[in-house]
Amino acid sequence: MAETFTTRPAFRTVALSEEESSYRLRLTLVFHPDLERIGAHTDLQVWPRDQPLKPLAGTVIGRHTPTLSDARSIDEPHVSRTALRIEQRYRTADLSSLSLRIEAGPSSDAQIGAAGAANCLVDSRELKRGVPLRLGHGVVALLRLVGPITPVIDVDFAPGLLGASVELAQVRALLASVANSDLPVLIVGESGVGKELAAQALHEGSHRRAKPLVTVNMAAIPEGLAASELFGAEKGAFTGATARQGYFREAHAGSLFLDEIADTPETIQVQLLRALEQGQLQVVGGKIERVDVRLIAATDGAIDEVSGFRQALLNRIAGFTVAIPPLRHRLEDIGPQAAQLLSSLATDHPQGQFVACGDDPQVAAHWGRIIFDALLHDWPGNSRELYFALRRAALERPRMREQGRPLSGAVLAAATPVDDDSLFAIHKDNDFELKATAACLGWSRQKLYRRIHLHPALRLAQDIPNADIRAALAQWDDLADAARSLYVSLRALRLRLKQLPVTD
Repeated sequence: MAETFTTRPAFRTVALSEEESSYRLRLTLVFHPDLERIGAHTDLQVWPRDQPLKPLAGTVIGRHTPTLSDARSIDEPHVSRTALRIEQRYRTADLSSLSLRIEAGPSSDAQIGAAGAANCLVDSRELKRGVPLRLGHGVVALLRLVGPITPVIDVDFAPGLLGASVELAQVRALLASVANSDLPVLIVGESGVGKELAAQALHEGSHRRAKPLVTVNMAAIPEGLAASELFGAEKGAFTGATARQGYFREAHAGSLFLDEIADTPETIQVQLLRALEQGQLQVVGGKIERVDVRLIAATDGAIDEVSGFRQALLNRIAGFTVAIPPLRHRLEDIGPQAAQLLSSLATDHPQGQFVACGDDPQVAAHWGRIIFDALLHDWPGNSRELYFALRRAALERPRMREQGRPLSGAVLAAATPVDDDSLFAIHKDNDFELKATAACLGWSRQKLYRRIHLHPALRLAQDIPNADIRAALAQWDDLADAARSLYVSLRALRLRLKQLPVTD
């Protein structure tokens, strides 16, 4: 009987029981002058699921209270002993009507939420997203209602997936639980959340770690060459054919990571399904061979029959499903990701400003302001967008006083001018995809179009002369290589080819 797999919800795999799950009002340090403190947290209140809410007593946040997960208080001399007080506005039976009053102490330098107010009321909707708190000049925290969750032990796994959120802890636990098996794994999540990092962690945590991890962008494989690209070809198998190993054979005894699996053309889906079901492949112009690969797939798009993806293939690739939430649903993770960047900058530039966060209040204030504003942004490009925004923010000169309007939303992403070289590098890192580049920059698509028109090297696909396209196609066998040589995305080049006349 053929072996079949079914897709399972990502987080319920590690849940112990419904009774043990709870909602938690969690306070997390997202920035602290001592970078090692970033990510420390505490639960100010725990409400068991499906039970009446017990009232939240008045809670003080300050220099010496509360005690966080690293067994220390906030412990920063510029934070008042009574920086904030949190009180429940009125008693309520359930979380949907929960309302809290957050108020700065009389001598406290604190800012609350998007308005940077000294006191405000927040409801459950705002708490579920997270309320940014800036304490003193250099400490930033996030107050967030998380859950319902079942606590998991945050395992030392997938070090590339940096974050302090309970959601990412669950993702790491899921990856650790399945890494050393041969189950096919499907990783789903928006662009920029770290799906490739998760795939690398799965491979490095498996018994196949000594063998290769072969990464394939399924959207970049030309349909006509799919069989030879995936399964290999013998020299002369077809006109102009050269000998190809093929991705499956390259990954023998290792792992094969099929990225953007939802964009796989239907004809290639059929070939993939046949190879996975039979456990063997047909080399183009050669013999049938058996291969042993552990399959990992990822997508940021819809992957169902409605979107044109074959259910039989989905069952084959989704033996285990891991969903990575977008960054806007786990804003605490901004802190550890920023800390890693600052640490790397301090290593690369030991005489620079970055090493001084714990010693220079001006530098701490600079990064406190940047991270506080980052918590107000939705980050449609997720961690990839955050990385570029922080790199640009690192170019600013630290300043003690706030100048101009706060850096929120797209303003943060455009904190410093982007020169032509930086624009080219960012566009290249995003495979010249307009949508992804605009998200990383925090720009509108129209603004990106205008900058590309003014750029000395970049251009839109529709502006490329037919002769240049034909020359690139003649030079490169792989359509993806041709697109890169033209500085446009593969998707844009494919659309442009449909408009290309047979003869000029």
